[in-house]
Amino acid sequence: MRYLGFLFIALLIILAGCVTPSPSGSNPATTPQLPPGQTQQNSNNPKSTSNQSSNPGQTSQISLAQGPIFECNLFENPPRSLGIAGADLGVPIVEGSSQWLIFGDTMGTSSTSMAGPGGAAGGSSVIQSSIPFSCSRFSWVTSGASYFQPLTSKRIAGVDESTVPAGAITLDGTIYLYAMRVTHWGTASDPSVSGYGVLFRQETDGSFTQTANWGADQVHVNTAPVLGALPDGTPAVFMAMSGKYRDSPVYLAYVLPSGIGDPAQYHYLTGYGPDSFPHWTSDISQAEPIPGFEDLRVGELSLIYDAPLSTYLLFFKDYRQDLFLLYSADAPYGPFTKVAGFDPCETPTGRPSWMQTGWEACYGGYLIPGDFGPDGHELHFTLSVWVPYTTTMMKMEMNSASGAPG
Repeated sequence: MRYLGFLFIALLIILAGCVTPSPSGSNPATTPQLPPGQTQQNSNNPKSTSNQSSNPGQTSQISLAQGPIFECNLFENPPRSLGIAGADLGVPIVEGSSQWLIFGDTMGTSSTSMAGPGGAAGGSSVIQSSIPFSCSRFSWVTSGASYFQPLTSKRIAGVDESTVPAGAITLDGTIYLYAMRVTHWGTASDPSVSGYGVLFRQETDGSFTQTANWGADQVHVNTAPVLGALPDGTPAVFMAMSGKYRDSPVYLAYVLPSGIGDPAQYHYLTGYGPDSFPHWTSDISQAEPIPGFEDLRVGELSLIYDAPLSTYLLFFKDYRQDLFLLYSADAPYGPFTKVAGFDPCETPTGRPSWMQTGWEACYGGYLIPGDFGPDGHELHFTLSVWVPYTTTMMKMEMNSASGAPG
């Protein structure tokens, strides 16, 4: 995915006549499958997990103890035999002990300058791994002799120059994948970027079908979903969102699981009452940024539930400050408290050693749910580097404390 302009898979696998478990641990007979010839290796037996939300009256204090720490370059040895030299983003889907990372535009040639990589086949790509993630043990999901592409792009200016993943969630064994469709990347004559949000559903044959879309530069250009519950306990899909590409405040919405494919069923945050409970509207034009997030310039973002810390975590890069910001909340609808702000690729003492000579421009930042270390205080995330067009795995160490509201 272009930096200047910017820029499941296998719930049932048939390999040598054997069926591997789906990531949700559900019955393979009712679980979405991959198309014939699509395979992945080293699958694990997953366990089901669930998200819990907290009451707004509770408070928790989360702080950054250490990090971010470089773990590995996921494209240090790319599968060039599959036509892959590099890719970005790495949007996670995690369930139990298995995870998938869905990458954006996948290129056959790595980037050597800010002009970007080349040789795009027009689609995304996927790796599969266990939880906890191991940099030495992951595999590429393939389809025949090539890599599996859950999303493809027409590469037609004004129509679909890129369609890349933004966030994903599994409901009743079905993957719903939010994506950003870019109709115009910035050029020398027209540096603006235009795009809109799209929702895909995985079908029983493993393919992904578009089920919904939103207007150009509306608040769904990037959408990061997470399961949670409304104040009355009703289960819902919550999502953090941004609009105009990398020049947007952060918004919040929810939809009941049964209505996820219908944009008319979405509700958008307009603010909080004195009791800190959220106020919503079904009119997307009336959506208001999360209080305190109005003056940010955000693109990609991530929202997860950290079960060991009983907190929701919101993560994104603010292009106004050129910093990655981490926030926490006791409920999926906030209010959100700032945890940390940092630049993982340029520290106060200089570039970290893992940023090799010639590497430039960090973006993305997708938190990995379900992988929090032996004591529950580790936080892993994927981080993209435009030059050489690669995605890395990073880690942070968290501190936590709880207390009554002040």
